[in-house]
Amino acid sequence: MLQLNPPLPMLTPKGKGYAHFVIDYSQEHDLIWVCFINGTGECWSFPNSQIRLEANMTLNSHIDNQAVMAELAVKASLAGK
Repeated sequence: MLQLNPPLPMLTPKGKGYAHFVIDYSQEHDLIWVCFINGTGECWSFPNSQIRLEANMTLNSHIDNQAVMAELAVKASLAGK
């Protein structure tokens, strides 16, 4: 387990949040990102395939946050079936 300092702003199926920890179970598994959701304060863990880094204009990162959130919502709904 690795504590991220500073935490990374992430887009998750539960909304925007910050990743505070990363758990690595081995090369045969996805990394698990431990995120705290901004709107609710809830703590959730997500594999790599379910999260994306939020855009950061300071670093000239031009990610379309709304498109990414829509993609993650679709993936989450398909995973729940």
